[in-house]
Amino acid sequence: MQMTVGQLIQDLKSYHPDTEICFQGELEFYRTKIRGKNLVQIEFNEYQAFLSEELRMSIPGIKVVFCEHDAHQAPFRTNTAEDEN
Repeated sequence: MQMTVGQLIQDLKSYHPDTEICFQGELEFYRTKIRGKNLVQIEFNEYQAFLSEELRMSIPGIKVVFCEHDAHQAPFRTNTAEDEN
């Protein structure tokens, strides 16, 4: 999905600047990253649990387990054009 910054601002402008934003599905905001002259990528983290050997043996074919995370403890970082790609 893609949208413009203007569209996002339009969607959010009716909210007070102190209004919190949460992300559905245990996603945590990670950062924004410039990907081109007119392209900013918004990145999220999705927390995954460690897969023990016992769990791998009991559920053949398992690749990943997602876990809950308290989004209020999320770090905030924003990349700028000066940051490395």
